[in-house]
Amino acid sequence: MHGKSLGQETYEIGYYGPEADKNILYLSIYPNEAGAKSDNMSMSMKLVNGNAVFTPLKFDHMEKQVRFRTTGMGKAHIFYREKNVLIWLQMDSTLIDSGIADLGRFEF
Repeated sequence: MHGKSLGQETYEIGYYGPEADKNILYLSIYPNEAGAKSDNMSMSMKLVNGNAVFTPLKFDHMEKQVRFRTTGMGKAHIFYREKNVLIWLQMDSTLIDSGIADLGRFEF
């Protein structure tokens, strides 16, 4: 993400909603679930207490997994893993809940 490879994944970047320059969806697609799970855990461990850019993580429990939330760079961020896909959504904090709802309509 942000021009840095996390591993052997491929990735897609989408610009979302009316302020596309500020609302960005990053998808990292791994050859297997283990790679996605490993990088998801690595990112969450690095961000759990926050850093110079991001606030400490908050956790939302989903059906079979955890979605992580943080804020940074003036935006709300969520990230989570579905199968072999690592999903990171960055949006204006007033729109993040609608973005999450939109993501829920897709099967990765």
